[in-house]
Amino acid sequence: MKTPSLHYLFTKSLRLSQIPSEWKLANIIPLHKKGVKEHVENYRPISLLSIVSKTLERCVLNHLYLRIQESVHSAQYGFISGRSTTSQLLSTLHKIGKDLDKGLQTDVVFMDISKAFDTVDHSKLSIWLSFVVV
Repeated sequence: MKTPSLHYLFTKSLRLSQIPSEWKLANIIPLHKKGVKEHVENYRPISLLSIVSKTLERCVLNHLYLRIQESVHSAQYGFISGRSTTSQLLSTLHKIGKDLDKGLQTDVVFMDISKAFDTVDHSKLSIWLSFVVV
């Protein structure tokens, strides 16, 4: 289904490198995690974003992924469609098992880098993406 109005908005937004401020607004609601519903610590905030903004983000993601998928290392599992922490774990266990069968020394290091993207130098990321012909 084609939507000329959205196409126009998205094209203009991308060409101007601007996103309407309304698209950046979120409604934040509490979501119950577990436990007693009367205790505030049993809730976490959920941001409800604009459908138009989310649609543009998905279009950009699909466009970028088509161009960079060859550059994604085979060991990358996070944020890759069709890959999960389960497949990462199975792959790792398989490799460890093969190495142990061969009598090889096997060392494992686990790191929590859940906030790693928060420390990415976005200017360097932008330069890297420009080399990938985005």
